[in-house]
Amino acid sequence: MKLLFLVFFLYSSVAFSQLHGGDGADACKQKAGASQKDYKCGQCEPKLISKVDKMLEDLKKGDKKYDSIESVMALLPESMRKDVVFMRQSRSLQQGDRYLMKSPGSEVVASFNGHPGNVGGNNIEMMKFNGKTGTFDFIDINMKDGVPVVTHNPRKCARCHGTGVRARPIFDPYRFWSNQVPSVGDTVPRGTTEEKEFLEYLEKIENKDDKPEWRRFSHLKGVLEKNSIADVKAGLKKDGYWHVKTQPTLEGSTSTSSDGPGVRLFDEMYHNNHCRINNLLSQDKNFETTKFIMAAAVNGCFGGGPGSSNSLDKFIPKSVREKNRDYFASRGIIPDNTKGSGQKEVFADIEKKQKAYFEDRVGRKLWMLEEKFRNEGMSEEDAYKAAKADIETIDRTAQSNPNGQNQIRDLEASLGVIGPLRYAMEPLGFNMGDLSISFDPGSYTFGDFIKNMGDFDPLKSLANKYEPKSWKDREAKCDELAKESMQAYLDREAEIVDIVTNSCKNFDPVDKQLGNLEKLADKANEEALKKKRKALAGELADIFDMNNCASCHKAGSSRGAPDLPFDSERMDEFDALMDKTAGELGDMRKRIWSRINRPSSQHGAMPPSGLDKEEKSVMKEYLETFTGKGRTDKDKVLFRNKVLVQP
Repeated sequence: MKLLFLVFFLYSSVAFSQLHGGDGADACKQKAGASQKDYKCGQCEPKLISKVDKMLEDLKKGDKKYDSIESVMALLPESMRKDVVFMRQSRSLQQGDRYLMKSPGSEVVASFNGHPGNVGGNNIEMMKFNGKTGTFDFIDINMKDGVPVVTHNPRKCARCHGTGVRARPIFDPYRFWSNQVPSVGDTVPRGTTEEKEFLEYLEKIENKDDKPEWRRFSHLKGVLEKNSIADVKAGLKKDGYWHVKTQPTLEGSTSTSSDGPGVRLFDEMYHNNHCRINNLLSQDKNFETTKFIMAAAVNGCFGGGPGSSNSLDKFIPKSVREKNRDYFASRGIIPDNTKGSGQKEVFADIEKKQKAYFEDRVGRKLWMLEEKFRNEGMSEEDAYKAAKADIETIDRTAQSNPNGQNQIRDLEASLGVIGPLRYAMEPLGFNMGDLSISFDPGSYTFGDFIKNMGDFDPLKSLANKYEPKSWKDREAKCDELAKESMQAYLDREAEIVDIVTNSCKNFDPVDKQLGNLEKLADKANEEALKKKRKALAGELADIFDMNNCASCHKAGSSRGAPDLPFDSERMDEFDALMDKTAGELGDMRKRIWSRINRPSSQHGAMPPSGLDKEEKSVMKEYLETFTGKGRTDKDKVLFRNKVLVQP
């Protein structure tokens, strides 16, 4: 126990000393000094951004040197064309494999499609971080008939990314990205589909036979400088994996020189998002009241688990806590008869949603692999087994090298920040999903390092003022913040109580969350379950059709939704999918339920308009009739317990 405390003390001391400023994540911004005094966040790459802006202006003017996507790629800064993240089919408007060319500090990211014949194949999608405003700008470059059309922040991008200070990148949490190749820590595992796909990607760049369909990849030759095909094959043979290499890090970057392009893209993009978060929070009308809780959260006052959430009692008056409890009870987050303030239940709900999202992320990877194997001619069962074997190899390889240990299974350590913010701010009308860059922002998966909100104003000065210098000092500093917070609430107590009361009244009762899927007994009466399923089938088919679920979940969906059998004409396929995955890796029942069982006002609800309570009840009963195919204990232990359950 003493040893554990000593380790935690040393870790905390280092964390406290590195929390804000200095040589931390925004050092490159700070070093810009007076020239960027009017910037919200600073800019690490102003020269590169100026070059990109000049190129965009030339495109708008119809400069004749730009007559194809390839001509645009050729004139992007060279540093971007050698720092590339390979993405497979994702939820982007660009269908098929995609490639993200990033600047060294990820303040500019440009995406292109691997083939001009695919949807979006004649577009470059660009994202720029705007350090002056602390926001992200999105640009679409469409090369129609050899004439460039440049659109800033187009509606089609805003539909998913948002607008203004709510516009955000979209990326899975650290450090397993299901659509990326490689998917864990920039590490290609030997003997997997990812090995084959990554080598094919390098072959396209090398293009020995000068295939016309691969010529746009010639502009990525810089990738081969550190990842030649010969070196990759030798590394795979020697170590069992290849860690993707890229150019040196930018001075003051959040990443280290050993990180590959995917990890660095996430780290750098996410840190810029912290500035956006601070801008968004500071614009909230209740910021002056809640800012002390935010400062306490980024300074580590609330720990990381539900048991530590009781310290919020010191920050929020009892009258407000009681109203907050009513608010979360009205949404089904906590039982109606809960005593106390409901903080523990809110924290537990966040953990549940985070866990569901991380399992869903594995399920997405599984589905993508399985679909690939089916398209190659495998049977349903063989494709499923092959996909699981691939994921197991990826997981095993991640544990055996320093670039991706346990990242498939790790949950976030962000609860001590997210929990207090959600408890304090959602009842006041603030949408916590606006803070996230996850595919599913309603999952509360906001990244382990969200505490770095303290790197930027307006929280920076407050967080620095009360920053603990040691473990011993932490309690005193947190108590000071608690007193400030309590007084800020008391100054507006009646007003705050009214705001939360109205939030409760404005909530539609039929939109209330229901409980979890029931755990079925191993020896459930299969005939009784089949009979119940048959009786509910007509109602479920009506729900699918009335909500037009298949309009999004179809092949080639412009909304990026996966092709799933959500319509009355494909009920047999739906049943087979539920039965195949029930209780298994990528359990589709749980993945569907985690989205359906949400208020329509919450990010990630499916369908977007939500289901009413009766429709949710039908869906829940139907999903609970599937117990799975009864795979062997060895198979279940290998693929379910090992990948998803072990700590």
